[in-house]
Amino acid sequence: MRYDRHIVLEGFGAVGQQRLASSSVLIVGAGGLGSPVAMYLAAAGVGRIDVVDGDVVSLSNLQRQVIHGEGDIDKPKAEVAARRMREINSEIDVRPHVMLFDELTAASLTDGIDLIVDCTDNFAARYLISRIAEERRIAVVHGAVLRYQGQLTTYIPGGPTLRDFFGDTPPAEDDSLKAESAGVLGAVVGVIGTMQATEALKVLAKVGEPLTGKMIIVDSEQWTVSTLELVAQSQVIPSPLKT
Repeated sequence: MRYDRHIVLEGFGAVGQQRLASSSVLIVGAGGLGSPVAMYLAAAGVGRIDVVDGDVVSLSNLQRQVIHGEGDIDKPKAEVAARRMREINSEIDVRPHVMLFDELTAASLTDGIDLIVDCTDNFAARYLISRIAEERRIAVVHGAVLRYQGQLTTYIPGGPTLRDFFGDTPPAEDDSLKAESAGVLGAVVGVIGTMQATEALKVLAKVGEPLTGKMIIVDSEQWTVSTLELVAQSQVIPSPLKT
């Protein structure tokens, strides 16, 4: 009964639901993007979900990080997210990791993982996730948001990666283009995070076509949605979030 709407869904069915139940996902970041990703993957019945975040909940997070509440301030985000996911679905295996995803932890955190959902907020972390995933042949669903705008793409083993979109080295971090200074419309984070969850479920259930070699750009100010497509391995696309 819990998964009936998936099971009756044409092209998904019991086979797709069983694929979800047999899958393992790592969510890197339990903040704005990670909130809808975590809740929707838990509700969908993904069998094992690891969530890693070394930060604690702060008051300024609550404007967009909807998995957390006022009573969670100063608590580890990964543990708060895990508790909420278990409340949504007690049948799945949820594993919180209160730590950074870095060179020292990446190998153990990706052990046995089928898919990484990149919900981080800086290029250094995104490039590390992309490299580790490429080395270990793990798919990645990437999302990012700033101001009124967001982006989404998927990296499949053997296909284009973050470097193909943005170059071999991470772009220089610009403090003026961080959410702390530039701001972000809270609901836009939910839009992109929900799109990430959708893409993750598609990849895991093997439904539809993954967004590989393409990047969707959503601008909520004018409600424009565009798709950038790589035409050659050497093409480098300027980040829409840095314009």
